[in-house]
Amino acid sequence: MTTRREFLQGVLAASGFALSGSALGSTLSGLAGSGAQVPVQTAVFEPEFAASAQFGAVTGRLGLQTFALEGSDITPLWTEHLMALWRERPAAIAGLTTQMPLFLLERFGWDHGLRVVFRAEHRAADDFSVRHQLEGPEPMLSVFRTLSARHDYGSCLAAVLKECPERISSSSNTALTAQSAAVPEVPLYSWVIAPRSVLTAA
Repeated sequence: MTTRREFLQGVLAASGFALSGSALGSTLSGLAGSGAQVPVQTAVFEPEFAASAQFGAVTGRLGLQTFALEGSDITPLWTEHLMALWRERPAAIAGLTTQMPLFLLERFGWDHGLRVVFRAEHRAADDFSVRHQLEGPEPMLSVFRTLSARHDYGSCLAAVLKECPERISSSSNTALTAQSAAVPEVPLYSWVIAPRSVLTAA
């Protein structure tokens, strides 16, 4: 019997998402870099949601270590990876998840010198498009605006990680609605949790 996860993986492959990493690479080569970046090395996703599964697939192809959460449970991620990592150093992580993993990881991050530096909410709109409300450094928002016209948002967000500045003095807001092959059944959240040291006075 085919599980929901296997079904979604098949849908992503059939939709051409398996090629989205190389397609994004071509698009990103035409975008100007914004200087030194926060080295995000770990990406967190929930495979039962199509956009999140896409995010995990693309971040993996971009060279990030990926962790799949089952049922929004962060326990294996925390006990097998983050607890030891953050005791050693406040390393940046990112994700496209439901709200609870973000809520818990943000609070664990506080105790280890980390803060949320980019946050976005993705909700289904009435016309079966997706409404995006983003807050973060302008270079990240600019990349999302540029890519969202040509790529689904899971892929866009994977690319946005490459534009997280090493120093952040201010945050901007943007809202937009885009068509998507992965309209979320529940609100999804994308985020970057980074060392507090990246935040500087304006």
